[in-house]
Order: sequence, then C-alpha cells, then structure tokens
Amino acid sequence: MRVFLSHASPDKARVVELDAALRARGIDTWFDKWEIHSGDDFVAKINEGLDACDAGIVVLSHHTAKSGWVTAEVSALIHASIEDGKLLLPISLDDDAPVPGLLRPRLRRGIDEHDAIVEALLGRHASPPPTRRAGEGRVEKVIVRLGKETVRLGREEEAIHVAVHAGDALLGEARFEEIPADVLTGYERFREGFRIGSRDPLAADRSRREAQINELGHALRPFCLPGDASEAVTELVDGAPVGTTVEIAFESDRPELLDLPFDALRLEDGRLLSIAPNVVTMCRDRAGSMPPIEKLAGPLKILVAVGAPDEDKSSTVVLDQERELQNILDAVEGARRRENVEVRILEVGSPGQIGAAFERDAYHVLHLSCHGRPGMLELENEDGEPERVTATELLAPIKKTGRLVPLVFLNCCHGAVNDGDTASLASELLRAGVPSVLAMQTAVSDHYASQLARAFYQHLAARDTPRPTRALAAARRELELARRQAIAQGQANPVATQPEAATATLFLTGDDAVLMNPSLDGVPLQSPPVYEVSGPVPQLRIDDLIGRRKELRETLGIFRDPSRQVAGVALTGIGGVGKSAVAGRVMQRLKEDAWIV
Repeated sequence: MRVFLSHASPDKARVVELDAALRARGIDTWFDKWEIHSGDDFVAKINEGLDACDAGIVVLSHHTAKSGWVTAEVSALIHASIEDGKLLLPISLDDDAPVPGLLRPRLRRGIDEHDAIVEALLGRHASPPPTRRAGEGRVEKVIVRLGKETVRLGREEEAIHVAVHAGDALLGEARFEEIPADVLTGYERFREGFRIGSRDPLAADRSRREAQINELGHALRPFCLPGDASEAVTELVDGAPVGTTVEIAFESDRPELLDLPFDALRLEDGRLLSIAPNVVTMCRDRAGSMPPIEKLAGPLKILVAVGAPDEDKSSTVVLDQERELQNILDAVEGARRRENVEVRILEVGSPGQIGAAFERDAYHVLHLSCHGRPGMLELENEDGEPERVTATELLAPIKKTGRLVPLVFLNCCHGAVNDGDTASLASELLRAGVPSVLAMQTAVSDHYASQLARAFYQHLAARDTPRPTRALAAARRELELARRQAIAQGQANPVATQPEAATATLFLTGDDAVLMNPSLDGVPLQSPPVYEVSGPVPQLRIDDLIGRRKELRETLGIFRDPSRQVAGVALTGIGGVGKSAVAGRVMQRLKEDAWIV
C-alpha cells in the first residue's frame, strides 16, 4: 500500500514523525519532503503522487483551512474515494480543527495514534472487516470444551467431558462424573464475594478472599486443563513469539458449566492465566448457533443507563455512580473530541427510557450501572422508585425497535450468577440474541466497577476496530497491576487492594468479533450529547454533582411534561448545595433535545 500524506506546511514537523512511524510499520508513504526536489514541477509531482497512491491521509489542523494546496488535494482525494474506492483517512493534529463537510462522516484518529492509523489503513479496504487484522499479529486459539454426555459405567450415566484443543491438536481430555467438589466449594465461596448487593469491599478481608480465590484457581486447573493440557497451555503462553495473542475460549452449552469462574484459573506455578500479558479469555455459549450480525457504522456509540432509586424509596446501599459516569467520559474524551465516540447518559434508567433511546439511535454498547442479584437488575422509574427487571423485561422495549444490541455491559453484582432455579442475566441475554455480554460472576466493589469501566472504554475507544475481548483483557491486567503496586507500597486501603481480577467475564454466542465496521461512513447520534453550555451558569463534572440525581430527574420531568403549556422550576436552598450546578446540567440536557436555552 502507498499512502499520500496531505498536510499544511506549518505542520510539517509533526507529519515527519507520522511518516517515520508509518514507514516503520511497513506503510509506504508519498510525502512531499522526500518526493519533491529542487527544480521539480511541483504540480506535476503532486498529481503523480495522487495517482500512484492507494490511499490518502489528510492531516487536519488550524492551518489546513487556510492552505489552498491542502484544499485542492482534499478535493482530489475525496473524488478518488467516491469514484475509485480509494481509502481516505482524516487525521487530527488539532482536535478542534475545522473538518471539511465530506470528511465529517469518516472516523478520525489523532496524529500520535500510529498503531490505530495503520490498523485503519490495512483494515478499511474490506467490508465487512476481516476477523483478524494484520496489525494485531498472530493469534493462537485454544478452545476448552465442556459438555455432558451419556456414558456406560456399569450403567448409563451422564458425565462431564472436557476436551482442550489448539487448532487441530488435542492437548488433553478427561471425563468427570460431576464437577469436582473442590471446584464447587471454591465457586460457592467466590460467589458470596462481598456482602450481597452492597458493592462494599469493607465487609471482606483481603487476605482471606485472596486465599479463597487462589484455592479456586488451582482447583479449576486439573478440571479445565486435564492431562497434558496444563503443561501445553503454559508452554504456549510462555513460548509465544512477540506479537502473538493466545486466545482461550471456554465453551459449553450447559449454563451450570459456562457460569464457572474460568478467569480465576491458575497455572501450575500459581500465575493467574487471565492476566498473562499475551492472553485473552472469553466464555462462549454454544447452546444455539447465532449467525454473524451485521456490524454497525461508527462512531462508537455508548448508551449509559443508571439504576439509582431515591434513597428513601430503596433499601439498597447508595452507589457512587457519578464517579463511574465521569470515568467513562474521561476514558473516551480524546476520541469524543474527534467525533469517534459518542456517549449518551440517561437521566432515568428504566427499560422504557432505554427503549426510547434505541428507537431514536443505534448503539454499539448498552452500559448498565446498578445493583444486581442473580437473574435480576434494580433499575429505576420516572418517580425514582426501584424497578426490578429481568433480562426479558429489559430487552422487551429494545426488541420493538428492531435494533441490534452488540454488547451489554452489566456493571452490577452477580450479573453472571444463577441461583439454581433462575438462569443468570448474562445467559438470558445471550439466549435472547445479544451476541456479547460483559458481566460480573460475584459481587463487585464500587471502586473496581468504576475503574473497570474507565479502563475498558479507554482501550475500546483506542482501536479503529473495537474488540471487547481485547479491551477487557487489557483493562483487567492494568487494574491488577495497580492493585499489586498498591499492596507493595503498603496501602492499607481495602477498597484499592481487593482481589477482583477474576470478577468480570465476557460471554459470547459466536466468535470473537469487532463491534463496528469502520469502512462505513459514520452515522452519529441524531442529537449529539451536550457537555457544556456557554454562559455564567457553572458546568461541573458529573462527579462534582453527587447526590443531585433526584432533583435533576424531577426538574427535567417538569420541563418535558407534554401536558404543561407553561413549565418552570424554582431551585431553592442555602448557598453551596448545588442549585446552579443542577441548573447547568438541566440546560445541557434540554439543549440536547433542541430546546432554546
């Protein structure tokens, strides 16, 4: 591939760095600094470069709009993109730089995101994009299949068959009469986690919890990696060349097997398999074959719904969801400025409001932050009362829209836990047609839930082809490293040192896949989220507006009430309690709905 670099002269120093980075990654560039020499016909050389290149990069800055040469090159590149199908990739040097109208639907990357730019160049030729990217290196697949079969052991009995495959090779297999007792015991202790429904780690003793998870991990190894499989997987993980990802999928068509906490599995030497630097883990439900879904166009769109009933209407502990919401916004801030990511936060986290949001727009991710119990979520209604919903009740309003839901992130306790009679929320969502669900297999602390959301979306937004398995693996490693550093530094804070690396698991119904098709022109939200309104009214961060969700919901409800011909609200209270902050947030939300503020 040869790529034409279009840029304004004042930006040449930064483009030199980009050119070097692309060449180092195997991309041949046409860059005027090296292509045009003294005495050359400048115009002819540029025309030759445009004709010879397979793709074009336009570096957007505050200088490009003033450059006649860039304007002419952009026109030629857009024409070649439309008529000849050549790839055209806008790159932002300044996030707030003017963007030509015909380039606005295209996803943009920052000039320093070299790997993502190469991924975009290599991947956007195909539609839909291939499962593997040249920039991702080699992938070694390991499949651990757990199923039940009828065997004759004197009489017909049902046994658990475990087989481990790497490509065409069988690494090991075994049959068990039932799930081993030490696995079941460890699993029960793991599921208890922190005090159910609190997301409060203060009730758990870290050293006790660490020992229990360690025992569970060692019990899982001979069950999941029987025979020579344990040694073979260890050798594969340790001996994989640089740039190789070891993808380990635990597969089953039986919920009682699929819900086991495989991410707690430890290798013979005690290492946690799921946080090895080159390992990606997932759980795959094989109960029903799901056809591949059509990938949605970008930008990456995230819908966030919070279940936060009023304190006087719910017996559950108040969660620090404002911090979680701000972490999500902070994680995608750079990508959001370049219009590659859009986040909408609902004021009311009810199934009806979620369905209404999907009626208006397609989203790649539905993020739910709330209390949870096996098979149930605690959301909220318009009156601030708790609304306990099942997977069926959650999806019912979305199904009416006919929209896809590529990924559901259940950031709550026990989202992947069944209680024997009731299937887990994750299983129910998968069986209902959601292709991927990120859920917790035990209770999760407020701290970890918030930090996991930040790290997950940061890694998800960093890729031109966002892949949830990779984002979760990177986030898990990042948080576990921070936890171990906190312990090494002597931090006694139980919030930051709880062992929660095995809590979150990604469940799939098919192969590991990307969420978005970057080769399609962008389809932004119909009304873009507003995060700031000009004027003297304070525009505080979400985590500076703690405990004012009720007032925000009630105020917006009055303004939006269709039965009122005239609506107004008076916010009263002593100084410093947040009246102006609530007013500022109301102004942002109303402006999103095209109100004149």
